[in-house]
Amino acid sequence: MSNSLLNIVIIAKMNTSLNFLATLEAILNQDYQPIKIVVVDANEENSLYSIGLQEDLSSYLEVEYIKLDPSFSMAKIRNHILDYLDGEYVAFLTANDNWMKETALSHIKLLTKHPEAAASCMGGILIDERKRNHYMKPLIKKEDKPLSKLDLYKMIKRSAQVVYKIKALKLIGGFDEELDNLCDGDMVIRLSYKYKVIIYAKSLCECRITEAFLDYELRLYLDYKKFYMKHMNLFIVNKKVQEEFYHKMIYLTRKNYMWLDYLLYLAINFVKHPIKTTGHACNYITKLLKNIISSLRMKFSVINETVKIKLNKLKSNNNLSNQMYVYSQNIRNIVIPEYIRTIKKGMFYGCDQLVSIEIPSTVTTIEAHAFHNCTNLRSVIFKDNSRLSKIGDYAFAGCSSLEELNLPLVSSIGAYTFARCYSLKKITFASSSVFPSDLEKIPPYAFAACKSLLSVEFGANSMLETIDKGAFFGCSSLQRVIISGRVKSLGAYAFAYCGKLNSLAFIQIDALESIGKAAFMFCENLAYFQLPSGLERIPARTFYGCSKLKYMKIPKKVLSINHQAFRKCDFLSNVLVLSADVIISQTAFDKHTQINIQGN
Repeated sequence: MSNSLLNIVIIAKMNTSLNFLATLEAILNQDYQPIKIVVVDANEENSLYSIGLQEDLSSYLEVEYIKLDPSFSMAKIRNHILDYLDGEYVAFLTANDNWMKETALSHIKLLTKHPEAAASCMGGILIDERKRNHYMKPLIKKEDKPLSKLDLYKMIKRSAQVVYKIKALKLIGGFDEELDNLCDGDMVIRLSYKYKVIIYAKSLCECRITEAFLDYELRLYLDYKKFYMKHMNLFIVNKKVQEEFYHKMIYLTRKNYMWLDYLLYLAINFVKHPIKTTGHACNYITKLLKNIISSLRMKFSVINETVKIKLNKLKSNNNLSNQMYVYSQNIRNIVIPEYIRTIKKGMFYGCDQLVSIEIPSTVTTIEAHAFHNCTNLRSVIFKDNSRLSKIGDYAFAGCSSLEELNLPLVSSIGAYTFARCYSLKKITFASSSVFPSDLEKIPPYAFAACKSLLSVEFGANSMLETIDKGAFFGCSSLQRVIISGRVKSLGAYAFAYCGKLNSLAFIQIDALESIGKAAFMFCENLAYFQLPSGLERIPARTFYGCSKLKYMKIPKKVLSINHQAFRKCDFLSNVLVLSADVIISQTAFDKHTQINIQGN
């Protein structure tokens, strides 16, 4: 197999740290090597997106950073970057895409096996975060039939699906800079005239349309118009694809409230396909009536049907099979049998109709991704005397309808365990608001983007030592945090973007040995914070954007105050520095802040 260099270009536009770092870590953990990572900053100069991206990259010295004009289209960015790349292969991702660990290796194996191929295209999942339930659909549905050239563009919906050969891209003239969302679909069609294009339906990537991209359908509509004009000859000879195109344009014009265009495409489609159009209209009306009836039944029904999990009759099987119900649309309520000890990895991933689950006392472990993206999950009940001790990575991530959760006294939770639980207001442990004393670490991004979470409290007997990077990142409603244990390490972005946080107490503050960069960035309501006496370094942007911070005393042992550590602190008029040996960056403070240095 080839060991040629694979370039992975991550184009960051309106990026969040949570999504971007997940993308970057996924690339760094690929099975295939060598990989060169290039991050393109396509945000406005000095915007929060651009500043945040540069901060995120400061710990990744192996990653190359390039700043480009934000007005460039996605295709123009790619063409610009192509001139600088070495190696044989390239993939283009956005800051909202994710690759599985084996994705790169799978692509390179196929391209090595088929040297005549110019591109390898794989399946995955597309998640629309703008919709209430985070609508998910597969990127490629079929691969068991001969494909026409126009079938190719339907398969390639996102750039993260494709790995290209750089030489082929250059020989064909690069990407069409008039296109945005469809530039990959256009490229694979153009490549297919001279080379082979491999389509493989295995799901190896996860792509997101975030709330920041409100004009996504408008851009898609404009792309489809240009795409149709460019490849009209192919549409003319393929009536089925032509019909699908008109259906897509009818949907997009309706979505963008373009009623004249909507009526125009509706009329054209009726003239060209009168019987099918009438049939589709009848089906649409029937489906609409069914949905109305179904909604009324759900609303007024007093019957709460419970779906029992069916297992192998052999009672010796004490674990639920891995991925047994992934993406199931038929499960609303689950009662897990008493003798189960482990809920396996990804078992209920993407069950977006799941509303409630009852977990018996016998379960000791919930593995990674077990309930990931169960967007309608509202009730999780643990039976009395639960033995649950461990919850894996992403176990409840993306459960955006979950408002309250009462967990047993667990001893371990994983990274991103409750990330993007947007509605989670209250989390308790054995009915107590105090976190379990056995927890020694809050892993990376464990509660990131829990936008409704109000308070966090660790008791005096807590064994907590580490609050890792991004642990409470983006908890925008969080108001009160009490930490009574001897926490030694506070990671980067630990409480960043907690805009309503006004009470933050480390009872044993002098136990804290290190604070990561941007740990309190944009904690806009934080008026006071006592730094630990043993702290030696205040990293970049630690208190950036803490606009209500009024006073700060810098301990004697602090050796450096770094870039923008206290910038945009509007009310910070005085800072007392207890050591004359401290190195203060010229950009550490705003001009209005008066620095008083004491000591020899």
